[in-house]
Amino acid sequence: MPTFSEDTAGAQPRPASPGEALHTLQDNAKDLLGTAREHGTEQFGSYRDSAAEQIENLAKTASAAAEELQDKDTLGISHYISDIAESLSAFATSMRGKSAEEMLQQAGRLARENPALL
Repeated sequence: MPTFSEDTAGAQPRPASPGEALHTLQDNAKDLLGTAREHGTEQFGSYRDSAAEQIENLAKTASAAAEELQDKDTLGISHYISDIAESLSAFATSMRGKSAEEMLQQAGRLARENPALL
């Protein structure tokens, strides 16, 4: 849709100058980018919270399994399962409240410090 400027006399609208049109286009692009960023942030928060909840449920299941094994465990495996459950729970807790940028930085740091993981 073309942008028009008013004549000082107010008679006929005239097409906006290229500079004005560019400025309008830049403002519209900024608004759209801001809206997209807000929606992306909301969506990421929803996915992050869902993933943290699922990891927490996995930790609870592992902890329950370790408790059940504890009485019959002659090899000490229940201790390792309990440690894994605690680590999963801590990871789920650390995920909550982090932004996408923070999580990407943490993943990058993990990859740099442990190249064998990848």
